Amino acid sequence: DISLGAMVDTKNGNTFDVKLDDKIVTIAEQTQEETNLKWYAAVWNDDMLIYQLDTDLSREELEKIIENLE
Repeated sequence: DISLGAMVDTKNGNTFDVKLDDKIVTIAEQTQEETNLKWYAAVWNDDMLIYQLDTDLSREELEKIIENLE
């Protein structure tokens, strides 16, 4: 059994699950107080590997990247 966790500042961020193609992806959205920039961390697995992407790209761009991964 494997457990995966991520810490998110719930005062300035939140998490949500989205279905992208055949993947359930957990996305954490964090707003940095000093710069007001949004950062995203996406985590998903394919039953063999766990993937994580961290970026300051928009959520839409992040989702496009994940959808296009094979």
